[in-house]
Amino acid sequence: MHSVSEEIRNKLQDFNNKVQQKDLVKEMLNTKSAESFQDIAEYIAPNSIFNKILEDIAKNGDIQPYEWKAIKPFILYRLRETLIQMHESYPDTKKTPGESFEEVLDSILTGFMIFEEKYSLNWYYRLHQ
Repeated sequence: MHSVSEEIRNKLQDFNNKVQQKDLVKEMLNTKSAESFQDIAEYIAPNSIFNKILEDIAKNGDIQPYEWKAIKPFILYRLRETLIQMHESYPDTKKTPGESFEEVLDSILTGFMIFEEKYSLNWYYRLHQ
């Protein structure tokens, strides 16, 4: 496990505070909304430190250095954006009720949001070592 600088901790906390103040989680769960994210643009930019954090987590599977409650909204945002981009490249061909992209995306994002502290990726990672 490696340590995280105070600057990164503060940026994560600041990002989380802005998301909570503006109630942006609801906007992140809305597949049609994107204009509400101007207040967090510096955090979600492709070159932001947060993308480097996700790359770091992906490389070593260790989320323990980061506060789950602070990084969770960013992971939600990135998950949403990645799935929307994938859908734009490979659109739905099915139109079965309950299986549209928007409905499935809503289920995935809502499912992700139910993770609480004790069910964080740390817990999952330790359980599967």
